Amino acid sequence: MDNAEINALKKILGLQHNKVYDRNTIKTLRYGRVLIMTDQDHDGSHIKGLLVNFFHHFWPSLVKVPGFLAEFLTPIVKCTRKKTELTFFTIPEYVKWRTSLENNTSGWKIKYYKGLGSSTAEEARGYFSNLDRHVLEFHYSGEEDFASIDLAFSKQKVQQRKEWLSAFQEGTYFDHEQGALSYKTFVDKELILFSIADNERSIPGLMDGLKPSQRKVLFSCFKRNLKTEIKVAQLQGYTSEHTAYHHGEASLMATIIGLAQSFCGSNNINFLHPAGQFGTRLQGGKDAASPRYIFTRLSKITRLLFPMEDDAILDYLEDDGVSIEPKYYAPVIPTVLVNGAEGIGTGWSSSVPCYNPRVLIELIRKLLNETPVEDLEEPQPWFRHHRGTVRRTGPNNYEVHGEVRRSSSNKLVITELPAKTWTNPYKEWLESMTTGGGHPADSKEPPFLVDVRDGGTETEVLFTLEVSDAEMAKMEDVGIHKKLRLSSSIATSNLVLFDEKRRLRKYENAREILACFFKLRLEKYEERRLYLLKMLQEAVEILENKVRFIKMVVDGKLKVAKKKKDEIIAELKRLKFKANAEKKTKKGSGDEEEDAADVDEASSGPSESVNYDYLLSMPLWSLTLERVQKLIADRDQKVVEMSNMEKSTAKDIYRFDLDRLSEGLDALDKEDMEQKRATKAARSAATNSKSRGGSKKKTLAVNEDEDVEFAEVVSLPEVKMKAAKRTAKVAVASVNPVGDKRSAPNALPKQRLTKKMVISDSESEPSFQDDSEEEELLADVKPSEPRPKAAPAKAPAAATKPTKTTAPKSAPKPSFFRQAAPVEAAADDSDDELELTLTQRLAKKMMIAERPGPNASSKSATTAKASKPEKQADAKAKRGRKGTAPKVVKSPFGVTPEAKRTKTTAKAKATRLVKVDERSSDADEESFGALSISSDEEHDEKDPTPRKRSTRARKPTTAISEVRNLKP
Repeated sequence: MDNAEINALKKILGLQHNKVYDRNTIKTLRYGRVLIMTDQDHDGSHIKGLLVNFFHHFWPSLVKVPGFLAEFLTPIVKCTRKKTELTFFTIPEYVKWRTSLENNTSGWKIKYYKGLGSSTAEEARGYFSNLDRHVLEFHYSGEEDFASIDLAFSKQKVQQRKEWLSAFQEGTYFDHEQGALSYKTFVDKELILFSIADNERSIPGLMDGLKPSQRKVLFSCFKRNLKTEIKVAQLQGYTSEHTAYHHGEASLMATIIGLAQSFCGSNNINFLHPAGQFGTRLQGGKDAASPRYIFTRLSKITRLLFPMEDDAILDYLEDDGVSIEPKYYAPVIPTVLVNGAEGIGTGWSSSVPCYNPRVLIELIRKLLNETPVEDLEEPQPWFRHHRGTVRRTGPNNYEVHGEVRRSSSNKLVITELPAKTWTNPYKEWLESMTTGGGHPADSKEPPFLVDVRDGGTETEVLFTLEVSDAEMAKMEDVGIHKKLRLSSSIATSNLVLFDEKRRLRKYENAREILACFFKLRLEKYEERRLYLLKMLQEAVEILENKVRFIKMVVDGKLKVAKKKKDEIIAELKRLKFKANAEKKTKKGSGDEEEDAADVDEASSGPSESVNYDYLLSMPLWSLTLERVQKLIADRDQKVVEMSNMEKSTAKDIYRFDLDRLSEGLDALDKEDMEQKRATKAARSAATNSKSRGGSKKKTLAVNEDEDVEFAEVVSLPEVKMKAAKRTAKVAVASVNPVGDKRSAPNALPKQRLTKKMVISDSESEPSFQDDSEEEELLADVKPSEPRPKAAPAKAPAAATKPTKTTAPKSAPKPSFFRQAAPVEAAADDSDDELELTLTQRLAKKMMIAERPGPNASSKSATTAKASKPEKQADAKAKRGRKGTAPKVVKSPFGVTPEAKRTKTTAKAKATRLVKVDERSSDADEESFGALSISSDEEHDEKDPTPRKRSTRARKPTTAISEVRNLKP
């Protein structure tokens, strides 16, 4: 073994591997007992468990020897009041005692003992003077002891360990007064406490997405109302003092730094403001400065996520006799989805990606409008400041791609990396792949780069790569993104969180997390509404009492001068003034010391006097007319607010908070854009200044930047489920089984189709289901039959004459068929090249799907001439195909509203259901099925005026998947 501690322990005891020890052979050891002395907290229990597992694994016979292993107990909490002293060896035992007092520990001095070093020398002498109470021996009770040890530590018992932890009952602990301790009891009643605490420290909660240390930091900032900057080290001290933090200060300072990081791949919304070097994407935040040198404060948007109005309705914990952070906060949107979470606990782990807060806001608005959860779109992972691409590759899988451009035949420019791929490690890998650049000897991948130049910053990525022609060809065969490691995967199959009852739960997807959060959050809003209504009622009553009190004093109906306080209080009671209206401090909303300063320290006498301090402590100038008028105005204002609150609902308050949060995101977005412009301007000015100085190198850099801007972006590799292309191919095969290459250049290759087209209106590409319906569809179309010529669509069978159908002038419908030649699809908008290509191909394939039969009439040989609106639509479509797609301007929180509307329209048009008209005129004549796209939505988008109902016969339509028996 290479472990120094284990080797030292073996040497000290004289242990020999593979030797079986019993009561006789144990005498060969240098010591007859191992007494384990650790801290009495959960981490100390973990160390005990590791030592027990060590002996059980290598020398199980020693574990069976009675008294060989024992533990030394020290108090973890000591409570004293006068001469009474109580000691507790476990936290649950202390909580049980405190609960018996109804959490009223006033008069008791409570001290928490973090570890062995917390005890004084006098206390240590007391422990050793009473060894019977402080030494607890382990004893072997049967094979179930070994089974319990395996359950806690074996790699093969993962599922059983999850079930073991799920069955944990709150308040479980071992009573150390019982004497001997079996290994099973130790595992089930002491070691399990560490496992639960380990999961709580590692896995966040559903409601606020915070771990306990993060929640403590946020509580301290709210309590202090931290609007001015302080050092991270100072905030750590304040947090430890006011939240009973019992762990190391280094880990707490790392937590504070993590809450303030805002670089790409860290937080989508940082709760703390970073004033200093809090780390960059160069090293993933590991390059942060020392906590003594950096400052922080609350971000402006944090209180919009965690409204102050909720502070009074939260359930606060208690430790060391003081009120600390709540069990969980109730943010406006699920912050666990905003910033994501990762953690590994005992038996459980969790991995939650980041999502766009604006998307979450819109989904919550839909839930507020009674949209069913199953109708919500599954959000897609999103990373702030990331310029790459995220694509869905499966039900619970996504791919994150960087961006690479090709500026010349042998030069590539990397402008973005996959999210959470840090720049410096990636740069080191690129340099190792350069010829003569220190290629690792044990690397299986040979060098393939000629040169690497880094022109990026701490926020932007810019690598210029030179590649030989031969290597470039190899990269194109393999895939440039794959070769350059510019793709990473994200899985949403391990969404494990603590629910509101502190139970671990695995969620299926982000929608389920959002739905559970929304239900609980809406309940909190109703609780908040009732609380605020109660506070407004009390405020109105207090103001009315103040006005009545002042008037009675001014009118001489109530005399307070030259009277004892007891007499005044008795008079106030007789006049039925409201008592118990003293100022109540909201937990977590401000410093207790500052709030306590508002209490009149000079007041004395009976405790009831405090109940009327809001009247008796008013200054003398309150008797003036102006003061009375102001009190009356304040009362009237509170009455209006109370009336509005009574009329409002929990959903109304929720919508109001969502609006405030959206405005906060807009402000944050604006700050980011201004900072980006300032950085770019400063960099450009510095480059131009050096260029004027004659630096050829910098001039070259400027030209390189221009080349990068106009360089061609290398297309992403195809997703395994090639939905976009296969959708078109399935449609073509359904109507063109013959596969005429002359008139259908994009026809399917000769291979069996095994998937069915499923068109979805979500952001992800269309998916494919089983092949039963597709095979049935292809079986009904006979490839050997001749193709009839295109004929105009006929009226329904009920009509005696064919009706010429024309679209309304306000919204011309696209005409997909023309006489004598395949007709290109027309579209209302030219911004969606995908839809034009898809519909055009489908139209061409439908034209050649059938050949004219021998009985085709002359009417089928010609079609009506295209109307003027149809010609205009065709011309507009052609112009759209020649033009370029509109530029989508991205912001840190998504695309701009204009670009978003354009993208939404294009997506809706691309996934619109293609329909086929199937009708016949008589026995001797059959016409072609007219292919059309429903333009009702297009009409609504283009022309808001009401459309007149057409008097012409409307063509019945059927879905393309239902086309059957197309016989000439």
